[in-house]
Formats: sequence, C-alpha cells, structure tokens
Amino acid sequence: MIVTTPEEFGRAWKVEGNYSCSDGCVPSCPQCTNEEPARAQCAVIQAADGPFSFCHEEVDPRPYFKDCVYDVCVSGNEGQDLLCRAIEAYVSACQSANIRIYPWRENTSCILECPANSHYELCGTDCGQTCASSIDATCEQVCSEGCFCDEGFVKSGTKCIPVENCGCQLLCKSAGESFWTEGCTQRCECHAPNDLRCSAASCTSEQECTIRNGQLGCFDTMSTCTVWGDPHYITFDGAVAHFQGTCTYIITESVNHGTSETQFQVTATNNHRGNNIVSFVSAVDVYLSKQQESVHIRMGPNQRVKVNGSEVSLSAAAGTLALVVRQGKYMVLNATDLIVQFDGQSSLLVRMGPRRENRVIGMCGNFNNDPRDDKVLPNGTSAQNDNDFGHSWKAPTSQPGCGSTDEESGDGPNDCPFLEEYSDLCSVITNTSGPFGACHLHADPQPFFISCIYDLCHYTPANGMLCSAIAAYEAGCLVLGLSIPDWRSDLHCGTSAWG
Repeated sequence: MIVTTPEEFGRAWKVEGNYSCSDGCVPSCPQCTNEEPARAQCAVIQAADGPFSFCHEEVDPRPYFKDCVYDVCVSGNEGQDLLCRAIEAYVSACQSANIRIYPWRENTSCILECPANSHYELCGTDCGQTCASSIDATCEQVCSEGCFCDEGFVKSGTKCIPVENCGCQLLCKSAGESFWTEGCTQRCECHAPNDLRCSAASCTSEQECTIRNGQLGCFDTMSTCTVWGDPHYITFDGAVAHFQGTCTYIITESVNHGTSETQFQVTATNNHRGNNIVSFVSAVDVYLSKQQESVHIRMGPNQRVKVNGSEVSLSAAAGTLALVVRQGKYMVLNATDLIVQFDGQSSLLVRMGPRRENRVIGMCGNFNNDPRDDKVLPNGTSAQNDNDFGHSWKAPTSQPGCGSTDEESGDGPNDCPFLEEYSDLCSVITNTSGPFGACHLHADPQPFFISCIYDLCHYTPANGMLCSAIAAYEAGCLVLGLSIPDWRSDLHCGTSAWG
C-alpha cells in the first residue's frame, strides 16, 4: 500500500511491543510561519557562486536546502546548531562523492572546536593515523571534514594520544581492564601498556555472546537475584544489601505490564534461627495474574508447596501461568520469563528474562544494568542504609508484630575480631586456582566473598555458615550451566541443602 505522508510511512514500520515510544508530534507538529530568515541562512548550500557550487551537479542541493530551512525555521532563535548540522550534512555527502569543497566556516558561526592534541582540516583522513592502522596503510582518496590528530599523535578511540602510548591502549584504557574478542572465543586483559594477555574462553550454556551497553561479552540469558544467608540480597544488577528483618518483604514485583504479560510479585518471609541478630528465608510466596486468571504459590519449609492454599506434589501446574517442579535440592517455579528457586531452608534465587529490564521493583532492584540505583525506597528515593532499604519493602501480608524481637547487628566485618581468619576461610570463593576459578568470568565472586565474611563474623563456622556461604556462590554458578568440582570434602561440608 502506498502512503501519502511521512507520518503514515513511519507508523507503518513501527515495531510491536515498544511500550515507551510515541508516534511523534502529529497532529500538532510545529509549523514554519516565516521562512525568509531561514532561507537566507541556508542559502549557502545552493548558492551558485558559493563554496559548494562544484558539488551541485553531482549531489542535488535542493533536498538539503529544504531540510535546512524547515529545521532552522521551526527552531526559531535556537536554530544555529541545526543550521551547522544541515550544512555539514551536505558537505559530507559531497566529500563522499569525492567532490572538492572550499572553506565555508569562516563566514559563519559554525566554528568547530577540536579536542586536545588535534586540529581542524577541511579535507583530512585518519588513515594511517590511528593505533589500529600503520603509517603504511593503503588509504582511499576520499577525505572528510573534521578534527584530526596533531603531528606525533594518533587516534585511539575518540582521543589523540602519543604514538608511543599505542599498543594495549588500543583495546583497553588502563591496566586491569578486560574484554572479549569476536565470537567470545578469548578473554583479554591489559596488564600494562604493550602487555595484553589473552586466553581461550567461552560463554556457558546459559549465556549468549552479544553486545549490551556497547560492550561485547557473555551475558546471561536470564539475570539472577540471590537471597541467602542471614540474609544477603544480591540484586539483578549486582548491588549487595545485608538486612536481617523478620517480616515478609517484597523481593521483586512487575510494573508497566503489557496487556498480554503476566503480572507477578515475589515475597520472602524471614525468621530468626539461633539468635535474634540474624534471620533466614523460611517461606516464599509468588503471586501471578494475567487477564482473568490469578494464582498464589507458596514454597515453604521441608520443600512443601501449596497452590491457592492446597498442598500439591511436584511437579504441579499452577493454572496456566506456571509450573512447579523439584530440581535437586530446589523447588523451582517456572513462569517463562520469571523463574523462582527456593531450597526450603535459606537460599532463594529469582531469575528474570531480559524483556523485564527496568520494569521491576523491590529488594532485587530495578534490573536496569546499573547497581548504583538499586537501593531505593518504593517512592523512588535513595535508601539511607540497608535497614532503611529493607524495612521500606515490608509486604502488607506480614504477620502483625513481626520484627519485634529483632536486634540490631554490629558493623559486620568492620568490628569483627577474626577478620583475617574468616577472610582466609572464605577465600575459597575468590581463589582463581580453586574450584570456582572457571566461574569468575561469568559470575562476580566478590559480593559472595564479602557476605561470607559478614556471616562468619555474626554466626561462626560451627553453625554451618561457611558451607552455606560457599554453596550460595556455587548455586549462582550452577544456574549458568557450569560444572563445579567438589569442594565440600576439604571443608567437611555435608551434601545436604546448605552445609
């Protein structure tokens, strides 16, 4: 079908499922009431005796002039930047056609400011002048207008650096940075300038090699939030919170749903064990709804599961919205882009598909790939501390009087008398040559290492907390499809749920 307006053409190619986009300004688009000032400013594009006259036969200036007039006119007095962009667009088209352009910026306010160690050229090239290309590189004749590196400097990314600083800086900015090669077949790390070391590596079966936020790498097909220990909360984005409240708390909840999507809320109830300082997850409730159907699944102690109040044996369907099965020591609820795993004792893993990015709230964060904004209150303001964060997500389903016996914990590792000893015990998690070394590329061990020390400082290894802490990191590795060598025998940890 032939459409008659640009607006119709654009709407016809709109991708379904984008909930945040709009169809533009139609029918109230800005109008140009007086074109004359804009036409005068844009006239240089098609002036017969202007700097672009030699290009007119090869590249028709009329469309560029028309676009320039419209942009400058509707923007009123703020159109200078748009004027420069419009002229630059025609310059680029002419130079791509290998047409010579004469100086034009001198008689305009379109002054191009160049960054450090570079200068402006009307017709220049980066060929042979970057860390990626040698001085003997074969260059095409086509040039372009822009900023080019001064003598003795070459382009590295967006900066001009001294030639002698090339090498490892081509691919990483400073020592310690790392990256994946094409196809995610190697992992490379910069140890120092001109000291780039690469080793064979690959994504796990639960990851994909793709580009996210401008970086190539192995990314989980589903992101994981882990709640474990006394307890610790490691969000989808990797932020860590320590909170020992004993009420029911909203772990994650969907927002901004599409009409055909399942809405969900996951809550966890914590109870004291052993003392009133720490607590552990004792039950998990999952509420699902879609259109006219709703279901409530409770995953409780001793791996007992209830669906809408009735106890079920595993595996069992939760209406048409989910399936609950037993996998090893876990009860697992699978609702397509939401997977909830609970061992019935203290460990909870919530896995989320990428379609829910930035559309969830709760103690697992907002899932936007930025850990810095995860610890927020329900009203969107930043929490003052972990206690403030945890208490704010107390669920309405909490039992009356819950939390009345809670005691404030100390300052964690900061006031721990055996910090060095406990750090050594927990180092099995971070040891690059240990049983979890192969997992480090795919799951950051540091939050689990810190939380392990935190637990031992409050609860002692004799109570099984060391085994529980290490098992929490193991669980995060296993859901990525990795195989972990035995570590329990050397630490005298049992094979039951959590040590």
